[in-house]
Amino acid sequence: VVSSDGREDIQLPDTGVQIDAGDTDPQITKTASVAEAREGDIYSYTINMKNGAGATATWKNIVVTDVIPDGLKLVAGTVTLNGKTVSYGISGQAIEVTAGDLQPNEEATIKFEVRVLGEAAGHTIKNVAVAKGDNGEKTGTDDGVKIPEPEKPGEDGEDVKTVTGSKTVDKTLANVGDKL
Repeated sequence: VVSSDGREDIQLPDTGVQIDAGDTDPQITKTASVAEAREGDIYSYTINMKNGAGATATWKNIVVTDVIPDGLKLVAGTVTLNGKTVSYGISGQAIEVTAGDLQPNEEATIKFEVRVLGEAAGHTIKNVAVAKGDNGEKTGTDDGVKIPEPEKPGEDGEDVKTVTGSKTVDKTLANVGDKL
């Protein structure tokens, strides 16, 4: 309402107040529990997500996708969110975990285990995770896990020994039940 002396009050329309939805501050780190592993070893990956302290809005409906690299196999039943076993989607080597919402300065952690397969030998494996929400997305990559070639006899500097043997018997003809 606008009013002044000697004039009639005027009612102006209310256009409301526009409030900005705010900003998220998506952060993600990806780490492996080891720097080196061999065929048959099991190790874990940890994905830490945070809606940083600079956020003014909730990071909503976060889904984390992680494509397990060739040479590794997910150990079934090891996927956790904040220490609790969770269900997850899987398609080929890709796993998908619903992490939900993160308020400003709130964190969530996903962990899972993998087994090293023989085809990984001689490679350094890097793994990437993508956390994507309705209003923010971030990618995290670990430093890599080295999978050395298996050692061959004699490669470690030790002498390779050849073992031979022979066996003789005192009979040229034997029947069932005979002791030789």
